[in-house]
Amino acid sequence: MYIKINERDGKRIIGICDKELIGKILKEREVEMDLSAHKGFFVGRVVRKSEVVGELEVFDSVVAVGVKVVGIIKELGLADEGAVQYINSVPYIQLYRF
Repeated sequence: MYIKINERDGKRIIGICDKELIGKILKEREVEMDLSAHKGFFVGRVVRKSEVVGELEVFDSVVAVGVKVVGIIKELGLADEGAVQYINSVPYIQLYRF
C-alpha cells in the first residue's frame, strides 16, 4: 500500500492506495478516477497495515482506494460498507473530520 500525508492550509489530508492500482484509470459510466495523473496524491511511502493504522489516528480527511485500504478503514470502524463507493468493482472511500 502507498500512503502520503498531504498538508494543506493546516489540514492533514491522507491519500492511501493499494499499490497495484497506481497508474490505472478507473472509469464507470460518468465517474472516472485517474490514479495515473493523480498518483502524486497517493505515492509517498510503501507501508504495512500497522503503519496505516497509526497514521489514521489523526486526520482531517482521507481518500482511500483499493480492497486492502478500504478493508482497514472498515476494520477500524471509521466507516461501514454503506460509505464505500465502487468504480469497476474497486472500492474507494472519502472520510472527513470536522
